[in-house]
Amino acid sequence: MKGQWFLISAVVASGAFLAISLFFRGYFSASPEKVALADEDYYLWMIKDGMKKTIDISCSQGGLTLTERQNAERNLNEFIQESKNSLAALGYVVEVVLDANLADLCTEKMRNVELILVKSERGEAWEGERPEVEIG
Repeated sequence: MKGQWFLISAVVASGAFLAISLFFRGYFSASPEKVALADEDYYLWMIKDGMKKTIDISCSQGGLTLTERQNAERNLNEFIQESKNSLAALGYVVEVVLDANLADLCTEKMRNVELILVKSERGEAWEGERPEVEIG
């Protein structure tokens, strides 16, 4: 009789563990699709790299005169605006905060960037100091 109760309790315990594992299955499994759908990091890197290349190309002629620095600043602002427009079409909000003093843009390179933020419904990625106010 003791052996029967052992088998019955083993079946009940196994059933309980199976029910618990099925109930919590969604909490313990990682979904690779959700990771693949989140492209915020890629777009953040793309914007940062594009800004660096824009500054490097714009400042390759020297960048020491006022006109060259203004051209570099205009090129950078055009790149940022184009990035915002193209990613807005994909459902992303892009915010780039530059230092107010862009006079030394060609010598300081990327030190003038205070924040790059890429945000969507699925998540966000940023580099720099995260703003207190929600964007978009």
